[in-house]
Amino acid sequence: MPNTVKAFKFAFDADSLAKIQQFSDWQPMLEEELLKAHDKADSLIQYQAKKVVPYQSGELASHFGVEVDSPYQSSVFNDSPYAWRRERGFSGMTDSLGRYYPNDPGTLYMGITLQLTKKKVGEIFGLALDSALARLGVL
Repeated sequence: MPNTVKAFKFAFDADSLAKIQQFSDWQPMLEEELLKAHDKADSLIQYQAKKVVPYQSGELASHFGVEVDSPYQSSVFNDSPYAWRRERGFSGMTDSLGRYYPNDPGTLYMGITLQLTKKKVGEIFGLALDSALARLGVL
C-alpha cells in the first residue's frame, strides 16, 4: 500500500457544544420524569384491571398493588391467593382443600387489561421523554 496521509478535522461550534453539555444532566431529569410516568401508568393499569377483573368487589379486586423497582421498571400485581387461577384458569386441578375443578377456565383479566392500556401507557412514557428533553432545552 502506498504511503498516504489522510487528514481529518472535526470540530463542534459553540452552540453545538452548549447543547451537548446540557445532556450532562440528562439521566436525573429522565429518571424523575420516568417515575412520574410509572405513577400515571400504574394507576391507569390498576384502574382498568379493577374494571376487567371477574368480580368488582372482594378478595381479587382489593388485592392489586404496585411495585416500582427503578425509574425503568415497575410492576402491577395482584397478590390474592387465587389471582393466578382467575387469570389462567384452574380446570382439571384440585385446590389445597381437596376441591376438584373440572371446568374452571381463566378470565385473562390482566392480559385483557394490558391490551386495553398499552397504547395509553406508551403515550404516557413518550410524554415523559418529551418532558425530560424539554427540561434540557433541546426540544
